Amino acid sequence: MKRILLTGATGFVGKNLIVYLKKKGYKIRVFIRNKNKFHLKNKKIEIFVGDLENKSDLDNALKNIDIAFYLAHSMSQTKNFERLEKLCAKNFADACSKNKIKRIIYLGGINNNRELSPHLNSRKILGAILRKSSS
Repeated sequence: MKRILLTGATGFVGKNLIVYLKKKGYKIRVFIRNKNKFHLKNKKIEIFVGDLENKSDLDNALKNIDIAFYLAHSMSQTKNFERLEKLCAKNFADACSKNKIKRIIYLGGINNNRELSPHLNSRKILGAILRKSSS
């Protein structure tokens, strides 16, 4: 059975993805900053509280994981969200490589490679960072 780590589990997509993946029989570990914001109380979902800025949190969360979903974003965390998002994506990619994660699945944003908003440009950059992982 494949083991999945899911970041962004408290968001709309993350919550619905968990329900879908559980129905398919996957073992789920969520990586969240705040346990109080996670409302899917299920004994079969493993909760890991950590921060994407902390490399050791990521290393520990990714142990024994096959597939890692990156659905996190940092737009609400700081005015300089682009810098924080790059740092978090780099930490995640490095930890995935270190833990030999078989696949990273990233949900970015639709772009047309023309003039992008800061948010969509950041999403595009994160995709490039995550693609550089050996996972």
